[in-house]
Amino acid sequence: MQVAEAAVVQMEKQVEILPKDARLRVQLATAYRTQGDFESAMRTIKEAQALSPLKQSLILEEGIIALQAQDYEAARAAFMRAYELDTSFDDLAYYAAAGDILAGDKAAAQALLVERFGTTTVDSNIVVLAYYERQDYAEVIPLLRDRMRREPLNETPYLQLSSVYAESGRIEEAREVLRALIEVRPETASQVMQLIEQLGT
Repeated sequence: MQVAEAAVVQMEKQVEILPKDARLRVQLATAYRTQGDFESAMRTIKEAQALSPLKQSLILEEGIIALQAQDYEAARAAFMRAYELDTSFDDLAYYAAAGDILAGDKAAAQALLVERFGTTTVDSNIVVLAYYERQDYAEVIPLLRDRMRREPLNETPYLQLSSVYAESGRIEEAREVLRALIEVRPETASQVMQLIEQLGT
């Protein structure tokens, strides 16, 4: 038995011993999700919610399970339920918007972002990933460029933007982004030049 499977078995035993401990069920649901057993993960997180029905983190985990299972409508519904319990948390607003995007309702997502933040250009990995999953590169690009502007020494948005440009066939723009990374982070030149060469023509 692999280590991860053994850990799940141990957690299942702990849940049997303490069946009313919602925290243990959340940990078990997360373990199931990590292993790709989304059906067991969803069943277990629902059991945790029955023990603590108004806890936002449990509803958020339900949405993440649905998201990873690619059930985008279920993810959208869970993220919105979590957000509506308390709209003061930025992260939950991002997840709610991402749920709308993944479900194909970009207009609803952007309306929520404008209402909450006054703009659709937000610093959120989950929103970027949602647009990327939908291959909506026109929305991904300005978000990544804004992150590059705010975090000029962070190589991640450069690499992400270069990848987006390459995937959309904009090879020269992908190269330009990588060259810009070398300018601000010269120590990355050797590795980044290899990426530029891999882009081909």
